[in-house]
Amino acid sequence: MLFVEQYVTLARVEKFLYKLIDEGVLEETFGVKDMGAILKNLNLRIHEDLLKEEADSLPDGYDEKELRKVISKVIPLFVKEIFSEKAAGNP
Repeated sequence: MLFVEQYVTLARVEKFLYKLIDEGVLEETFGVKDMGAILKNLNLRIHEDLLKEEADSLPDGYDEKELRKVISKVIPLFVKEIFSEKAAGNP
């Protein structure tokens, strides 16, 4: 879905990931071992954020289930990218 490609960005995923640390849901030393908790929290939060912030851009008659499915496929890719950057020493 083009909407998700356009609005679920690395920056948005990073913002919510670091919010989880601020809220004490994640340790600052998070890693692959935390993937389950990360995805569970990020999928829901990013979905809610998109509906709140980007509702005007949603296509008419979009399928809610499909939107959630596409978001849940995209987020792990960004999280893995963040893990790679972190491992390389780029916070």
